[in-house]
Amino acid sequence: MSAEEKIGVVLVDDHAVVRSGLEQLLATAPDVELVASATNGQEALDRAADDPQGAVRQLDRARSLRHALYAACTDATDDAAWEAVAVEGRAAASQAVLSRGNAPGHRWSIAPDAGLERPVLELAREAADLLARTDMRRVKACPGSHCGWLFLDPSGRRRWCSMEVCGNRAKARRHAERRRASGRSGRKGG
Repeated sequence: MSAEEKIGVVLVDDHAVVRSGLEQLLATAPDVELVASATNGQEALDRAADDPQGAVRQLDRARSLRHALYAACTDATDDAAWEAVAVEGRAAASQAVLSRGNAPGHRWSIAPDAGLERPVLELAREAADLLARTDMRRVKACPGSHCGWLFLDPSGRRRWCSMEVCGNRAKARRHAERRRASGRSGRKGG
């Protein structure tokens, strides 16, 4: 796979063992290129080409894109959010190249010469594709306490992002509330 087909990743983690494990894992991913590895944010900025301020701007841009995408997915009437994603999507489309990939076929990606913009442009390309291809009525926000994740509910019956985490917590909370309301402490012999 050529560099144009790979997604560039800058890995930042302060724990050497975790970072080493992630580096090894990423090395096995055929569509990922580890661009740099750092122990903290400052080191990552120092490695972000010759333009640390540009890296900060791109991080702010990625955060804005994330916020706009979340708003566009959760509020069909939020035209400003939709347009913010569309603007980034058009910028990504203008720099996308179609590469010959391994089976099953070809892939759009952002060329490596996009520099510090490349990760944001890749995200923007995927975000615009999500909005273009997804029935937004099927995108749900998890009602779990302190969750906020979005998930796709093609059946229309799903309630939680993950039944194993948020769903279980809610069930346990309701069970504890019912026990308290009925006056039982849950302790045996008490």
